[in-house]
Amino acid sequence: VPNSVGHRISVGTSPNVYDILNNVDLGNVTSYTFQNSLQIGTQYFYKVSAYNANVSSSICTERTFTTVCSGYAVSSTYANNFNNFPGICWNVAAGGNTTTGPQPVTTIGYNWDPNYFLQPENATSGNNAAALNLYNHSRKGWLISPKFNLSGASYTITFKYGITGFYTPNSSAMGSDDVVHVLISYDGGISWNIIKNWTAADNIGNTMQLFAHQIPVASNQTMFAIYGSDGTVNDPEDYLFHVDDFTVKFDTSLSTTDIVQQNEEISIYPNPFTDFLQISNAKN
Repeated sequence: VPNSVGHRISVGTSPNVYDILNNVDLGNVTSYTFQNSLQIGTQYFYKVSAYNANVSSSICTERTFTTVCSGYAVSSTYANNFNNFPGICWNVAAGGNTTTGPQPVTTIGYNWDPNYFLQPENATSGNNAAALNLYNHSRKGWLISPKFNLSGASYTITFKYGITGFYTPNSSAMGSDDVVHVLISYDGGISWNIIKNWTAADNIGNTMQLFAHQIPVASNQTMFAIYGSDGTVNDPEDYLFHVDDFTVKFDTSLSTTDIVQQNEEISIYPNPFTDFLQISNAKN
């Protein structure tokens, strides 16, 4: 439009659905700052039109932009149910080791893939989840979270896990030198630390297990990974390690350090506490 005096913009989360901004008049500007934060690592769709004192232009062809994968700030609970595998800003990688992380540009067959939770590879229904097939030898697969800003507070991560056979929902042992680690990185994936490992000695089985781990001190570059390796021994076990419903939860711990009146006959525990507080008579 010649001699334009303003622009209108529409933005949405799917094609031709403008649920963020709908034909909003920006006035005579050529840039816009969103008033509310957008989701990280997410594709958005937009259209722009111009107008002058007499006429409005045709709306331009719909275009897209994608927000970057910066650190999630968790004020309550973050959750990934793996309905859209692997999840926004999650990654699958391979190779490397548990200290330095995955090896760049490395791929393996049968890495972490979408699968129904605690169902075999050929199942046709169930709850969406992630699963790693461990079989043969020398396979190293990584399921890596986005960055989280977990500085200044305590958090707890949880997820469901279990093991089935590759072609059967029955339980399966792990190979003799197979291992699955839960890892944490405080520096955005440059280095990693093990916070949990499972081996054949754990006899995990094909029923849902819940992993929970408190992170009392972290950083604004915290990441998590679930790493599986079938080692160097060519074992016959062929199975799936399943993961579902990964969460990061802000801990709302309370403390009992402020006691107005001291009473040596009362015992209070644990201290600090999160959900439940036990109070008893110390004489009993």
